[in-house]
Amino acid sequence: MSNRNSKERLIEQALQEIRALDGELDLMDQAIADRLGMNRTDCQCMDLISRLGPMTAGELADRVGLTAGAITAVLDRLERGHWIRRVHDTVDRRRVMVSRGQAGHAKMAPIFARLRRSTREVLARYSEEQLDLIADFLQRTAGVAAQHRQRLRRS
Repeated sequence: MSNRNSKERLIEQALQEIRALDGELDLMDQAIADRLGMNRTDCQCMDLISRLGPMTAGELADRVGLTAGAITAVLDRLERGHWIRRVHDTVDRRRVMVSRGQAGHAKMAPIFARLRRSTREVLARYSEEQLDLIADFLQRTAGVAAQHRQRLRRS
């Protein structure tokens, strides 16, 4: 078999594995949302706030692709459940920042601690050089997915 055919076969295999991973992550996201008693959009917003820190409602809406009205409804639900807090910006009091509330950390931490621990065990099997390669691949692939998502929303 030529190198070209071998590389093409490996690329196709990697594409299939990405699809399988995407499917598993999708199912896991739903299971997490179910466990937390919220819908997936609310859970996605909580994940973004948890990972990226406080942000405005507009920034959050842009990241998840919601309208101003829809993000307001999401934030109202999350605030009622003590998942988030709305805090006026110290510099510009007109600007409201959304940050994680009391329930956010307490309920999410145990779920994600197990996931982090299991994923760390998988990653620990790789060398530093391989981990650099994996991180680079994931970062570039996430960038491609973000570009594709934005194109789909514009069309």
